Amino acid sequence: MRNSESWTPSKFVYKNGELRANKDLQQVSLSSRLAVELVAMQYNRYLSDFATGSLLDLGCGKVPFYQAYSSYVSQATCVDWGESLHQSSYVDELCDLNQPLPFATETFDTVLSSDVLEHLLEPQMTIREVARVLTPSGTFIFNTPFMYWLHEQPHDYYRYTRFAIERMANEAGLEVVVLNEVGGALEVAADVLSKFFNKLPILGKPVCWLIQSAAIALARTRLGQKIMQRTQSVMPMGYFTVLRKK
Repeated sequence: MRNSESWTPSKFVYKNGELRANKDLQQVSLSSRLAVELVAMQYNRYLSDFATGSLLDLGCGKVPFYQAYSSYVSQATCVDWGESLHQSSYVDELCDLNQPLPFATETFDTVLSSDVLEHLLEPQMTIREVARVLTPSGTFIFNTPFMYWLHEQPHDYYRYTRFAIERMANEAGLEVVVLNEVGGALEVAADVLSKFFNKLPILGKPVCWLIQSAAIALARTRLGQKIMQRTQSVMPMGYFTVLRKK
């Protein structure tokens, strides 16, 4: 990663040894903190098990996971679009992610791609390219939204079910190791309501903050997890996935 010595946190920060959503509103909007917290929970749980060796951070933006994976990998290569909304000085190579990746076959032990799949015009081609550049038994770690508002328009093209992810993985020669729903009906409702109130004058932002804070606190309790599990199979906010090259 270029300029790693000057890296600073963006979307995530470390708090008590785990990733948390950054409370800096320049990095994470008030109405998106719940979604970021839910994604952080998944990476806290699985990143240490599956990030290893040479890592490709695909669609890296400001490289928000660098602090989380840097101690597990031997090196990181950061790639992003040439016209990314999250341009940074850490990018090693600019390329069109809808085209073949500019790397040799079996180069990386790990590929990480967060909130990128929905922005790809031909996601199946990109997943095949990920499989090509992975070493045997290498892992592809990613998350993607499902019931979530349009973002980075007009470059927001798809939403995927777990069945679509499984099919694309199998077609590319990758096997599913982890495929978790992120959030459930209550989290989706809290996200929608907070995004609505966040645009209202005067009391909108305090109400948004209250909804987000309450939903985050509940999601971290045993009761909140049980409520989430009852609805997330049919109404997830998104998916967290680990695929392994066969």
